[in-house]
Amino acid sequence: MILTDPQERSRFLRFAVVGVIGAVVDFGAFNILTGIFKLAGVLSSVVSFTAAVISNFLWNRFWTYPDSRSKNVSRQVVQFAVVSL
Repeated sequence: MILTDPQERSRFLRFAVVGVIGAVVDFGAFNILTGIFKLAGVLSSVVSFTAAVISNFLWNRFWTYPDSRSKNVSRQVVQFAVVSL
């Protein structure tokens, strides 16, 4: 349980931080793409969302769940993409 297991509590906090990083990547990329590069909102949204998903995947793979690096990355990408949909 998260409240009693320090390792799980730490993992949950890392997961939450990764979520915040993803939100910053999404929001920041969207604003840069629409504000500076004058891309359409829909295209900017697609690109910024994709960047945030990739960011979250990498942060979670290497920081939140470092034990997952022993698994095949292509299999994880497919699994992560299916769960995200």
